[in-house]
Amino acid sequence: MSPAALSLLALLLVVAVSLSSRLNVGVLAVALAWPIAMYAADWKVDQLMATFPSSLFLTLLSVTLLFGIAQAHGTISGWAS
Repeated sequence: MSPAALSLLALLLVVAVSLSSRLNVGVLAVALAWPIAMYAADWKVDQLMATFPSSLFLTLLSVTLLFGIAQAHGTISGWAS
């Protein structure tokens, strides 16, 4: 089966899982994309890692952490009132 067809099937699976559970679909999508790229598309690890937006990931992770800490300390509820 072609990598494009496998990617489409993986996307449909991720959408179905997102409708039926609370599993993080981003993690599931990356977990399914990795073997498709490595085995079906015959990519090397260096090629695959070069396509991953690591700076965007770190920015999103740090902002999420910042707002998680702010919510835990009650800062966000203070802003809302």
